[in-house]
Amino acid sequence: MESVERVSTWLEFAFAPLRQQARVRLHPVSGQRNGCFALSLDSRWLHAGDGRLTLFEGLGAALHFLKVTRVKDFEPGEPVPDSLCRDSSQYCLCVDRQKGLKNCTRNCPAAARLDS
Repeated sequence: MESVERVSTWLEFAFAPLRQQARVRLHPVSGQRNGCFALSLDSRWLHAGDGRLTLFEGLGAALHFLKVTRVKDFEPGEPVPDSLCRDSSQYCLCVDRQKGLKNCTRNCPAAARLDS
């Protein structure tokens, strides 16, 4: 999947189950963020409202997000290109003790910046 100018948003994921042809993919991240995942909707990477690429620490966090947005149909995708993680900032989410999603930058050990 090539990086394109247009991205998908969390709001679009909330409406994805209503679209018959929406194509959601779950992508592994390699390198320093090994164990993380990204999502795409119709070949557009999921980004937070502030424009940062959304990453999920662990499969459980990504699956929880899909459950919250009621996305049941998804498929595995190719690994996230290193350049996408290196050239943009990320918004990382993980699952907390109450089984909710939270920001990883302060709470999860795998949230170290890629450029450090």
